[in-house]
Amino acid sequence: MKYMLMLLLILSGSCNAKILLLSIEPDDEFRLFSKKSNNLESDTNNLLLNQFGRDFFDFKIVTPSELNQLLASDQAVCAVSRLKTPSRQQTFLFTIPIHLYPSHRLYYFKQSTPIDASLINSTGKLKSLNSLMVFYPDKTIIREIGKSYGTAIDAALSELAPHNVSVQPYKTSADTIIKEFSSGKVDFILAYPTVFQNSFPKDKAHLIGSLPLANNLSHLEGHIACSHTRETQAFIKQANAMIRALYPTKLYITTHLKYLPKPDHLLITRRLAMLSTKYKPIQP
Repeated sequence: MKYMLMLLLILSGSCNAKILLLSIEPDDEFRLFSKKSNNLESDTNNLLLNQFGRDFFDFKIVTPSELNQLLASDQAVCAVSRLKTPSRQQTFLFTIPIHLYPSHRLYYFKQSTPIDASLINSTGKLKSLNSLMVFYPDKTIIREIGKSYGTAIDAALSELAPHNVSVQPYKTSADTIIKEFSSGKVDFILAYPTVFQNSFPKDKAHLIGSLPLANNLSHLEGHIACSHTRETQAFIKQANAMIRALYPTKLYITTHLKYLPKPDHLLITRRLAMLSTKYKPIQP
């Protein structure tokens, strides 16, 4: 505790202005800096952010384009829940991972659209979205236009025939998109297990099957990304020390597991243990 207080004093002394903290999720205005449980991303972010305190930051909800412009500026700016891609890593600073979650899975109705064995590879993953739609030429998969599902999935979706894709505008709520699926208006949906489990009707869960996708990462790591300034460099240094201290704690692990489907618990527990080993706390 004394070490953390010392770090915060050093950090506050090195910053002449607040850091502008950004999010593209409107609900983060209510979720961040809260003591309440909301979802995996905001709860794990809060394990870190609440150690700094709300007064350490200015906070703003922005569009994706505004976020990238601000992160590329010479202002002291950081953004929550960002994936670290090679191109972003060349442009922005990143903390070590704050949260882990399983990648998108394909969800389907077991009775009306069972997945034929010919569509599954030797490791139990869907071979491709294209092969799925060739098998079910009159079925549809829902897609949120303007949202990236990751490089591999984005490329696969772009190859599908237009009549196989039901389009929703960007930033349509997860509840709305999953309701389209649960009501049978579309046949397939790509979703994070953490989101699907929280939003899909529990009384219909037994009707649904899911598969991971080939050529897609098994899990994703969320970070805080920052612009290149003296203030943000100091912030990341201290944030990393705090995250390292969180990794081995029971609270950090249970915060992840309570939002994950049980089949994903073992994978994420192993990954969290690997992070804890890789980023051991730095002794003062």
